Amino acid sequence: MLTPTAAPLARQAREQFVAHMAGVLPEVVEAVRTGLNEQMATAQSSRDMQQKRDALVDFEQNAPKWAEAAANAWRRAVVPATATARVRMELSSLELIGDDVVENKILSSRLAMAVQEKAVWDLNDLKLRITHLEGGEELASEDVLRPEALAQALVEQWSACGLSRETWVAVKDAMQQLIVPRALAGYRQANEFLVESGVLPHIDLRARVKRPPSSPAPQQRAPAAAEAGSGGAGGQGGGSGGGQGSGSHGGGGSGGHGGGSGSGGS
Repeated sequence: MLTPTAAPLARQAREQFVAHMAGVLPEVVEAVRTGLNEQMATAQSSRDMQQKRDALVDFEQNAPKWAEAAANAWRRAVVPATATARVRMELSSLELIGDDVVENKILSSRLAMAVQEKAVWDLNDLKLRITHLEGGEELASEDVLRPEALAQALVEQWSACGLSRETWVAVKDAMQQLIVPRALAGYRQANEFLVESGVLPHIDLRARVKRPPSSPAPQQRAPAAAEAGSGGAGGQGGGSGGGQGSGSHGGGGSGGHGGGSGSGGS
């Protein structure tokens, strides 16, 4: 059951995370600008140089708008959508699925995976604390704390501002080098804030990893196999009159089958 302070704490954690991430966008813009300049300087042909120059000019014109739009998209994702709103968004997205949407998801998934790999433990702890505050519900797919949602906002706003996917691919490494460590620090800060607020100061390691159901151990299956083998040997012994051999073999592991074998011999 949610306490009166639970929801505000979860929202504050998200707001602090978004403010932290928005602070890196000016650095990202500068890194992209530097990367495009370097690529233009090392172009192998006049045509390639012209393409790099066009990409740089295009970015210079749209970079401020992109950074602002990305930060605003993150801020909108601070408040998770209600279940009804999520259904509406999913239905509308099904209608709008096309090459552009698929390509954007591919680009954002690469950045999201890079964040996930570096921040896996801090992110898992944060998810546990947030779901604890919000009554045990999983984070929504569009929750800004999810690496997928964080990265998708960047890519979607990039396209919405008229910047090309080719330019994104050309500078993605420069962006990733800044965004990944920034996100890791953001998750850690959010965890520290919640711990200081008394939210799950200690997390059981078993809660971090969901283990699949364990299969029967080999030694548990062995008696059944031995039993089947003993029964088969007993049947052979009874037919040939060699019940004593089968009985002595099966005496320790399967006494009942040894007795059956002996009566077969008599």
